[in-house]
Amino acid sequence: MPLSIHSLSRSVLSAAFAVFFHIGLPASLVMGCTAPMTAAPLSEPVARTASLPALVGSRWVVQALQGTALAVTGAMPRLQFISLTQVGGFGGCNTFGGEASMIGRSLTLGPLAATRKFCVGPAMATETQFFKALDSVRSARTLDGAVHALELMDAEGVVVVRLTQGE
Repeated sequence: MPLSIHSLSRSVLSAAFAVFFHIGLPASLVMGCTAPMTAAPLSEPVARTASLPALVGSRWVVQALQGTALAVTGAMPRLQFISLTQVGGFGGCNTFGGEASMIGRSLTLGPLAATRKFCVGPAMATETQFFKALDSVRSARTLDGAVHALELMDAEGVVVVRLTQGE
């Protein structure tokens, strides 16, 4: 009986499957079990450009200004994205509010208005530094790692405010 294309194809496929299941599959399973894992550690943050709609309703606590961790004895400065166009928060002494605008990857905050409560010492110095940093913000990115963080950067891409999500 002459071989047809159909019977030849079936014979070739049967032989290929037999080789794979008898040699290839067991070998790949053994190698897969002994191959080292190359995934990134869970604690390494993944940076993403922040979008204003994704930030709406979120509350952030300031952890660092100009790369220096805050050592505040009172209430920590906070920032809240109230709507697509409004931010508010606490500077360390006074509450504040103002405009937010994001076009493409560019973020600007302000003008900001604050209450005029009298404060002395470190709280006032921290607030002054925080408001100055907010005024220089031109972009933002979120970091998803062990702690969800937000970094606000100036026009040169330097992080001026680092915050973590919270009350």
